[in-house]
Amino acid sequence: MSATQDPTTAHMAATHVNLGGRSCPGGSGESLLSRQHQAFLHLLEDNFLQQFLSQDPCFQISDKYLLAMVLVYFQRAHLLLSEYTQSNFFLALYLANDMEEDLEDPKCEIFPWALSEDWRPWVGDFLRQRDKLWARMDFRAVVSRQSCEEVMAKVPTHWAWARERRPHHGRAQRSCPEARLSGPRGPGLSPPQCSLSVALPWTLTFSRTKRGHLLVH
Repeated sequence: MSATQDPTTAHMAATHVNLGGRSCPGGSGESLLSRQHQAFLHLLEDNFLQQFLSQDPCFQISDKYLLAMVLVYFQRAHLLLSEYTQSNFFLALYLANDMEEDLEDPKCEIFPWALSEDWRPWVGDFLRQRDKLWARMDFRAVVSRQSCEEVMAKVPTHWAWARERRPHHGRAQRSCPEARLSGPRGPGLSPPQCSLSVALPWTLTFSRTKRGHLLVH
């Protein structure tokens, strides 16, 4: 485990989403939203999360829309600012991938980062914690493209909003085995090499999803 890692991410079994923790700090709604946004952008600067994001060079599991969804989930769950943590980030990001992505393999890369190198025994607990976060949001996990763009418009020049999904990584299932990950790599390893980013050996056609993402067929 990285020395900079939130200790609660070592094993998600030690992380419990408090379903009753819906208290909100005082102040106007606008100032609260501003503090939430600032807290989220500050969280993204965390060294461990920076390492995690660097392992997704094609933005398959952490493009700008998925990151914006994480903040929307934090707000819908009424998380306290003290709950803007690595562990809740990984739970929300996994849920966002559940909602938006067709491919199952890429999001599994989240497990070794959230649960440590020995992650497999803890997946069930991680998924239960994800469901608790979902319940705390009143099961409102669908986020419109407009909502994501409103989040990004608060600080439009932030680096997180430059994480544009590569067109050849649309969310339609592909038959080419080179498009698949070999398995979760986790911390301490170099980013996976993506042959699709170097050369596309077949003809691609595109269509757009309701949120404007390109799909590859």
